[in-house]
This record gives sequence, structure tokens and C-alpha cells, in this order.
Amino acid sequence: MVLALKDQWIRDSWYVHDGKRRHFLKAGKSIGDPELRHMNHETGAIAYG
Repeated sequence: MVLALKDQWIRDSWYVHDGKRRHFLKAGKSIGDPELRHMNHETGAIAYG
């Protein structure tokens, strides 16, 4: 599965052991420089399956 968000950079992602959610670190593309995503991130989650 490829995770892509229109207005967010994805820094890292992982599956939760229950097999129903994928969690990820994301940063808004509004910060400009993609390298800044490593210091300006928040968590997100999506259900799948």
C-alpha cells in the first residue's frame, strides 16, 4: 500500500498490530522545505482493509 496525501509529506509509517490501522508521521507542505518535515511533524492514522 502506498500512502500519499495531497497537502502533507509523510515522514514514516507503520502498521498497528491489530491489522486495522496504519499510523504515520506527517508534516504540512506549507512549511516549504521538505527537509523541515523531520522537525515539524505530527501523527496521523488511517483505517484500511
